[in-house]
Amino acid sequence: MLPPSGVGVPARRGLSRPPRDHSRDDGYANCRLTADLRETRERAGLTQVQLARKIRETQTFVSKCERGERRIDVMELRTFCQAFGVSLKHFVAALERAISRNKAR
Repeated sequence: MLPPSGVGVPARRGLSRPPRDHSRDDGYANCRLTADLRETRERAGLTQVQLARKIRETQTFVSKCERGERRIDVMELRTFCQAFGVSLKHFVAALERAISRNKAR
């Protein structure tokens, strides 16, 4: 008899199951987020260097975020939005609409 799924898998960082692979279900959402970051920056008339100065980061940081090489947390997203002159609420609502439209296809 086989053990139930997940039994015998070592716990990581206090979790009782292996970490979830987000690559399949988050793929489009992450691509949309990174594209929206770049497009919003461009609409705000900012270069990566100018944005980096506004948020007190490096141009490399901005580039990695826009390419999806570095994930950002909600506080970093809030800082980006402030630099763009866009509310976090507006940015996230537009992102959610785009993701929902894609899921409906």
